[in-house]
Amino acid sequence: TPAPSGPLLPSSPTLLPPTPSSSVPSAPPSATSGVLAPPGMAAEGASLFLSASLDATGSKLLLSFGPLPTNQANMGSAPGDCSIFLTSVTVSKIVGAGSGERDCIWLSPTVVQVSLSSTSALREGDVITVRAGVIHPAEIGGLRLANATRPCFALGDGIDRCARGNLSVQLPTNPLRPTAKLTVPTATSVCDPMKVSAHNSVGGGVRPLSFAWALESVVPRVNEGNAVSRITIGLRSLLSSTTGPELIIPIHLSPPLWELNISLQVVSFMTSRSLPVFATLK
Repeated sequence: TPAPSGPLLPSSPTLLPPTPSSSVPSAPPSATSGVLAPPGMAAEGASLFLSASLDATGSKLLLSFGPLPTNQANMGSAPGDCSIFLTSVTVSKIVGAGSGERDCIWLSPTVVQVSLSSTSALREGDVITVRAGVIHPAEIGGLRLANATRPCFALGDGIDRCARGNLSVQLPTNPLRPTAKLTVPTATSVCDPMKVSAHNSVGGGVRPLSFAWALESVVPRVNEGNAVSRITIGLRSLLSSTTGPELIIPIHLSPPLWELNISLQVVSFMTSRSLPVFATLK
C-alpha cells in the first residue's frame, strides 16, 4: 500500500537536562595587618567573660574566660597588676583601703585569680568590668592572634574577638563552713562580770565573722522563785543583742546562784553558718 501523500511534520524536539552552572569561587579571606582569616572562622572564637565568683574561703575572686585559651592579658603566669585588664572602678573595689599592685595571677589560660585583703570593699553583687581590647584568644584554628597588629580584629571580618563587658560577683556554691570556738573562764568572782570569748573562731574569709549567741537554759542552784524567770528574760535579751566575739554577763545576771547553758554559732559574710558550740557557765 503506498504511503499517504502530504507534507511531512517535524518530529518532537528532544529535551536535554540543563547544564549545571559552575559555582563561583568564594573570595579569599580578607586580611587585617597582614593576617589571613582561616576559612569558616568568621563568626567564631571570640573570648567571652564567663563568670566572676568568690572561692570557697571568700578570700579569692575567680574570673573565667573562654571557650578558647586566652593570651592571659600578656601577663604570663607571674603575679601582676589587676588594672592591666580590669577597669579602674573595679580595681578600686578590689583594693579598698589597701594596696593591690600585684593582686592578680592567671591559674590557667582561662582562669585568673584575684587576691582579696581584709581592706577590700568588694561584696556579693558588685560589678566586675573587663577592659576592652586586652584579653583575646591565644590562637584560632592555628592562627596566633598575638602576631597581629590588631589581635582583636585579626581575622579581618570586622568582629571584635576580645573579651569585654561586666558580670556581678557571685557567692561560691559550697562556701567553707566557719568554726565557732568558745573560751570560758575557769574561775569567776561574784564581784566581776563574767566574760566569755569567741575570738578564736575561724573561717570568715576576708570579712569579720558575725556571732549568734543564744541562751539554752537557766538552772537554779537554790530556790529563787520568780528570780529565775526574770534572769532568763534578761539573759535572752543580752545574748540576742550581742553580735561581737565577746559576751560580757553583768554581775546581777551571772552565776553562782544559777547555772547558765549557752550556745554560739558564727556566720561568715557568705552566709555560711558554723555548727553550734555549747558551754556551761557555773
